[in-house]
Amino acid sequence: MPHRIAAFLLALVALFAPAHALVAYADDGPSPAPSVRPPAGVLHHVQADRDVVAPRPAPTHGPRNEVVVLVGGYQSCSCDNTFAALESELTAAGFDYKRFGQDPDFPYDTYGPIGPSAANLRDEIHELSIKYPAVHIVTHSMGGVVADQAFAQGLTGASVATYISWSAPHNGSATARAIGAVSPIANAISGRRDYTRRVLLHMGWESDSDAARDTAVARPVAPPAGVVRVDIREATDAVVPARDATDPGVYSLVFDDAREGHGGALTDPRVLRATIQTIETRAVPPDDRSPQLKKAAARTSWLFDWLVPIMTAAIAIALALWAFPDRLGGGNLLDRVLGPARRRSRW
Repeated sequence: MPHRIAAFLLALVALFAPAHALVAYADDGPSPAPSVRPPAGVLHHVQADRDVVAPRPAPTHGPRNEVVVLVGGYQSCSCDNTFAALESELTAAGFDYKRFGQDPDFPYDTYGPIGPSAANLRDEIHELSIKYPAVHIVTHSMGGVVADQAFAQGLTGASVATYISWSAPHNGSATARAIGAVSPIANAISGRRDYTRRVLLHMGWESDSDAARDTAVARPVAPPAGVVRVDIREATDAVVPARDATDPGVYSLVFDDAREGHGGALTDPRVLRATIQTIETRAVPPDDRSPQLKKAAARTSWLFDWLVPIMTAAIAIALALWAFPDRLGGGNLLDRVLGPARRRSRW
């Protein structure tokens, strides 16, 4: 259990450190929405029964004439390296890939409202389905909400073969809702309308955006007929815990690891392997882990599902209390030490 507590604390550091963004506020990619970059240091399990992933064999086939559309999360940029590990795997497996947002005809504003981005994703996939006999979707964090809404806006199994979401807040972001609730209180205490936003910007988190608000209230979208759907997440995800990831009727894989779970999913070999296998076979991947490993993942996921809201509440209270110096004329400490807070425009 101590290693899981350590992982949780590491996740909080990764979540609020300036080098990261809050992905679930809909993530990064390292992107609540960040392009959440996996931490450089990784804690290790003290556990005999471990989930070992064998190296991927060298490809024995050529190009497949199929394309995978990659959708990043909140505050991500189509120019970043969110999906670098997966891109290498896709290339080795013979698949083409496209990063949503790179084509100027189908823009993706990761700070803007979800609806227009979802419509652009739908339209780009429709266009790609004319060129490719099979189109697949892989998303990270808020990208899953965008894809959900693309299906709600008419994307169907006629255009998409598989849809794999990583660490997606299909059921909304409790963290985003909590910050939205405490912001007016902290702002009123400080006497500044933008107090909360300025504090969070210093932590790499833009709290005032249409994307954050839309993700906060997102709800699951029923998987369309003909599309193979798989949700994959880490049990140690402190950005999108189990309740936020709830996606009824969709096959789900939850891996237990000591790494920070939200950004860590981007490079976890098990996540990459399950994703490639789903795309290659167009079927849900078998979960051949031992019962002990499955139970361990369930326990860790349960722990984070309870700890995350408790820690979010504590941070929200601290944020409100921190507003008093502003009211008393002391000013915002972060502004004085770090200078003006600015939104991150790219990663």
